[in-house]
Amino acid sequence: TEEKEDGGHNDVDENSYNDPYDEIFLSGSEDRTIKLWNINTTNKKKRCVFTYKGHTEAVNAVTWITSNDDESENNQKKDAFFVSGSEDHVLKLWNL
Repeated sequence: TEEKEDGGHNDVDENSYNDPYDEIFLSGSEDRTIKLWNINTTNKKKRCVFTYKGHTEAVNAVTWITSNDDESENNQKKDAFFVSGSEDHVLKLWNL
């Protein structure tokens, strides 16, 4: 099953993927997790918001799924999705 938790990756060799809003990004790692990071736009520091678990091997690809209808009428983000790929030969669809 997939899980979320706080904290950073166990290794430093990460693949990162910015979101269309440049406020958050995803990183996949050899520790078999995907991290969701928040970027402080003032000082550019990052903070891990969630850890997604569900792959059994290293995560080597993550990409956002976007559409032209990403925002509601008052510019609030709608549900966001991303896909991850791993050396376990599995693609996973995730909802933030």
